[in-house]
Amino acid sequence: MLVNLLRRHGLLFTICCMIGVLIYLMGWSAYLSISLFVSVGIGFTIRLTRYWLSKNYTNMPLSVQFVSAIFIALVLWGSAPLLMGWAQTVYQHNLRQYIGIVAMGGFFTVVISFVYYRTEQTMALKKALLQAELDQAKHEKVLAETELKLLQSQMEPHFLFNTLATIQALIDIDPKQANDMLNALTALLRQSLTHARRAWVSLEDELAFIRAYLAIQAVRLGERLDTEITVADTVSLATQFPPMLLQPLIENAVIHGIEQLPYGGKITIRLLSQDSTRLLIVIENSMLAEGSQKSGNGVALDNIKCRLQQIYQGSGHIDISQQQETFLVKLEVPFNGSAV
Repeated sequence: MLVNLLRRHGLLFTICCMIGVLIYLMGWSAYLSISLFVSVGIGFTIRLTRYWLSKNYTNMPLSVQFVSAIFIALVLWGSAPLLMGWAQTVYQHNLRQYIGIVAMGGFFTVVISFVYYRTEQTMALKKALLQAELDQAKHEKVLAETELKLLQSQMEPHFLFNTLATIQALIDIDPKQANDMLNALTALLRQSLTHARRAWVSLEDELAFIRAYLAIQAVRLGERLDTEITVADTVSLATQFPPMLLQPLIENAVIHGIEQLPYGGKITIRLLSQDSTRLLIVIENSMLAEGSQKSGNGVALDNIKCRLQQIYQGSGHIDISQQQETFLVKLEVPFNGSAV
């Protein structure tokens, strides 16, 4: 960092000295030392002023920084020496020559500053493009990893084995129920494998996945599980939605809520529109007043928050609360991913 800074300052010093020599050779200055001093002074005043502006006014555009720095440098070097009487002492009968030095030195330095400006502008654009590409790559990586974790959590071996064992036990007792559970498991697997590879699915497909999951849990829990899914008239089922975003919430409602209640309980899912621009999903489930008896690791909730941030860039929100024997989740996102 220091070496690079010294190299850049050294390059600017060399260029300013060349400008000073050029002014002297063109006859604009009777003294080489003065033309060198003024040229170097203008050049470094522009640079240091721009650094100060960029540090203290971070939102100031790059072009405004350069224009302001050039103006300050020319005013400073054009007026300060004259006000101090220094120029009159050196150029007793030729003040115009000093003004010419400032004008020519300023002109060439402004040209050089413009080259620096264009170079830094190009570098800034390349940096912004690179950062955007890195953010996109990070977004895709996090999205893929999160979906994989969700898929793994949904299709854990014990869940599959328990489901298959239940189907096997029902074949002789209740073939119709066994067939219904097998169809639900098939739909669940198909939705998982297909939608995990897609960035967006329709609300209709997402609800089909949730219904398939709840159908399996309904067979396992029997009358202990009651479910209700309602969709407001203002919500279109064609609305695009991130796949498998709701399933971890429904799974938590079953494991930490309904399963722990001796007489079971109810899971309610409501899809509403908020100000016609945002989708509000409210999930309520019964649970013990003292909370879940099973300690969770919070991975599912962390994954959901991470996906909301990556997909909606701060426009997606989730709120979780417990009111006595009811656990409440409110998930709010823009319609059709309009925040992306």
